Amino acid sequence: MIEQEADIIHGHSAHNFQGIEVYNHKLILYDAGDFVDDYVVDPVLKNDHSFFFRVETGKQGIKKLELIPVLISECRVNLATEEDYKWSLQRMQYLSEKFGTKLSDKGEVIFY
Repeated sequence: MIEQEADIIHGHSAHNFQGIEVYNHKLILYDAGDFVDDYVVDPVLKNDHSFFFRVETGKQGIKKLELIPVLISECRVNLATEEDYKWSLQRMQYLSEKFGTKLSDKGEVIFY
């Protein structure tokens, strides 16, 4: 899809977030996870943890991706704090590393 000129691929359906890949300066979110749900929370997969994804673009294409960790509870989305915030960013860093994507501790991927 990227080679056919898609700029962003937004995957979904696994109910928990997966890694991020920057491919040819384009963005692949393999799975964005849930944003609002009423499912049972899996204590290992932590499907109540997710992100708000903010993409900054310009004339040259994607400039920056910012991930804002959120925690889903009782069908509401809340900003993640402390340990939940830290766990989500570290997990996404780990999942994205296999694609060569570096995610800062502030939750940013900068495109060059």
